[in-house]
Amino acid sequence: MKARVEDVEPEVVAACDLVLDYGPAKFPSTIASTQINFETMELIRWGVCADSIAWVLKRHYGIDLPADPGRDVSPNGHVNEFALMDAE
Repeated sequence: MKARVEDVEPEVVAACDLVLDYGPAKFPSTIASTQINFETMELIRWGVCADSIAWVLKRHYGIDLPADPGRDVSPNGHVNEFALMDAE
């Protein structure tokens, strides 16, 4: 797992519209980062601090994110695990 932006492949970082790099998480985790599509305000993947991020978005912007159902339901944390399965 990549825990720092500098560990991510340059072409992946280059494809991002926004990269927030505040260094390694203060609380180590084996869970990947939370991902949100800010253009559509849709949650892509539940990850580290997902509950805290959801709280901030709700409190300050009135945006509701779905609750994390847990890794037994979504092992990789993706909201739609197979969304890109048929993509060309």
